[in-house]
Amino acid sequence: NFQIKLTNRENPVFWAGETIEGVLTLSAREPVTCRAVRLALQGIGLIHWHTGSGDNRTDYHGKREYVSQCITVFGNFQATQILDSAGENAIYDADSGDGDMYFRLEGSADQLTYAVRVMDYDWGKKDDLLGEAIVNVKDVLNAPAEGITYQLKRNGKEEKGTVSLYAREMQHSGGEKLLLLRVVSALGLRKADWFGKNDVYVQMYAIPSDTNPDQAIPETAKQCTLPAGDLTYPFMFRVPSKQMPSSYEAGHGDRSYVRYSLYANVDIAWWRDPSTRMFLTVMSTELPPPGAMQPATRPLQEPEPIYGCSCCGCNCCAKGTAQFEAAVDRTCVSPGDVLRVALNAQNLTENPMKFEVKVVTTSRLRSYLGKVKTESREEILSTQTIEPKGKLVWPSYTPQVITIPGLPPTFSGNVLGRRAGQDPLTWFHVLVLSLGGMDYFSSAIEWKLPLFVGAMPAAVVQIVQPTTISAGKELEWKEGEEPQQAVEFPGAPDGGTIVVEAIVVDYIPQQVHDLTKNTVPALQSGEVDTMEHEDDNHFGDVVAYAPQYPAPLEPSPLLCVMPDVGGPPREQVMEVEQAAPAQQNMGT
Repeated sequence: NFQIKLTNRENPVFWAGETIEGVLTLSAREPVTCRAVRLALQGIGLIHWHTGSGDNRTDYHGKREYVSQCITVFGNFQATQILDSAGENAIYDADSGDGDMYFRLEGSADQLTYAVRVMDYDWGKKDDLLGEAIVNVKDVLNAPAEGITYQLKRNGKEEKGTVSLYAREMQHSGGEKLLLLRVVSALGLRKADWFGKNDVYVQMYAIPSDTNPDQAIPETAKQCTLPAGDLTYPFMFRVPSKQMPSSYEAGHGDRSYVRYSLYANVDIAWWRDPSTRMFLTVMSTELPPPGAMQPATRPLQEPEPIYGCSCCGCNCCAKGTAQFEAAVDRTCVSPGDVLRVALNAQNLTENPMKFEVKVVTTSRLRSYLGKVKTESREEILSTQTIEPKGKLVWPSYTPQVITIPGLPPTFSGNVLGRRAGQDPLTWFHVLVLSLGGMDYFSSAIEWKLPLFVGAMPAAVVQIVQPTTISAGKELEWKEGEEPQQAVEFPGAPDGGTIVVEAIVVDYIPQQVHDLTKNTVPALQSGEVDTMEHEDDNHFGDVVAYAPQYPAPLEPSPLLCVMPDVGGPPREQVMEVEQAAPAQQNMGT
């Protein structure tokens, strides 16, 4: 038995910045000699596709780690993540959790003493000791928020560099206490490599309180013995509070996804590691760009021609003309929430026509070498037939309410310092309102808008960051442009775009959980095979997986007055409604 169980959440759905708590349980029939039992929180964006076959086959790969945290739940020491090419100054990002280490507390933390060893990782040979220090946990717990700094030593003598630590006791949802020891930084380190820079990590383990500080700290054993019987180990991870993509199974090419999971293994030297994995749905906390909470309108224009055949830029078989005006209450939606559409469409032809509301999701796969593969998939949200010479009207005061399916929250990448093309998988959505013929090759009049799909419903966004809603504005998406998360979509006064900084929420208020207790399955992926190469000695069944996106318990309310479309102005409707009771009274 080797299993991961969550203790602070029924569904494995978490927001960026939240803490994952659970227990790792395993059963050993006999004692097992191993290096350690480790548990990792992993977040990976990966793509792979190929062209041709046989000798003419070409493969394209791309990968990026968004989360990589690993803790030792059983072993002789804990270690931080390796900071590649950190050089003389290794600074750990508190939001990413790279420097966090958790220790199980069975008594008072004040009595604990730890050895802290700053190391330089060398592949294929013994790692270099950059410096070490003896730490009394009581002193670190009483230190200010920025931590406490220790001078490094080597062989009992002062060495170049310092290490700064932060600590606090954590209450696990399972009832146990854990000690969080966080490495803030290791600065001024000596250079250990002739070529290249130091690849820094920090090692920590318990030592006797009377250890002589003027001598080299005794090293801990590399191997340990896992006892026989049923064992349970509590764990905690903090999902990084930063801009990163939500879980997404794109299904394009051979493989394309952003996937988060908890992966545990028993590290046995020269043997396949017993392992288990639990997949999570992680949601981005990025807020919509400015303007996405505002209504958008398409004014009524001159009737446009409709053709029975429109293909490859050629139009023939004219059927007549048609026209429509429309408005949407906002261009920011979330899975399971609603979008309100007002419409006045006129079919001036002698043939029936259809009006469609659909979302086109465009995914871009980028390989290491910069090769780009673009794939699109559309989902029809609503279809209505308009009879010859007929109308379809959805008045502004009673707009059509359309439920949004499990679309993946938008991730366009290339923001917050990322270089173009660094993210292997990005995607964006376009809302398309279309009035056209019934046949596949018929032409259509289309209104395309950039659609920001966020993880939070509009009502939640208003709680987190209240926005003043103004009157609707004309908005159009230009073919070939990729809407950016941190860019106001086309529609600036000068016709260009307005670049703004991406806004990421680093704290999830309780209202978010209260309003999003439902979940909807990811629309585009379905359940997929999740077997990875690390899972070749997996314990238990590898179940099919699909992300489950949080959905609101109730639709977000109308946050603004819809622009007048598809009927008399709202003021006239209100006058008629107010006058009706008076006329009834006069009649009586």
